[in-house]
Amino acid sequence: MNNIKSAANKYASWGWKVFPLHGIDQSDQCTCSNPNCSNVGKHPATKRGFHDATDDPMALYELMAIAPDECNIGIKTGVDSGFFVLDIDGPEGEKYLQNKDVPETLIHKTGRGTHLFLSIQGQTLK
Repeated sequence: MNNIKSAANKYASWGWKVFPLHGIDQSDQCTCSNPNCSNVGKHPATKRGFHDATDDPMALYELMAIAPDECNIGIKTGVDSGFFVLDIDGPEGEKYLQNKDVPETLIHKTGRGTHLFLSIQGQTLK
């Protein structure tokens, strides 16, 4: 099992609802096979997208089995997973973030900025 699929299983074990996204192949093309894809590596690999998201290990195994090897993973945020994500992109967003009180939370650096994982009131992040 590749690292992405292992991560998907780990997130699902935390109760996060996970689903596969298309990835980027070795030629820097989207695994959806559309040479004109406008959302390379960032759109669902299943027909129902986030509606397929699950934390059930067997259902996730089946979803990830149909995903390309170079897949990415998405997480259905909101009440179902107990958190939402604030996406801060670019130098302006990073500068804005430096001047704000940010609660202690999970932070993920992205290619263009930062994702802040913020819990929904009354729920905790793992």
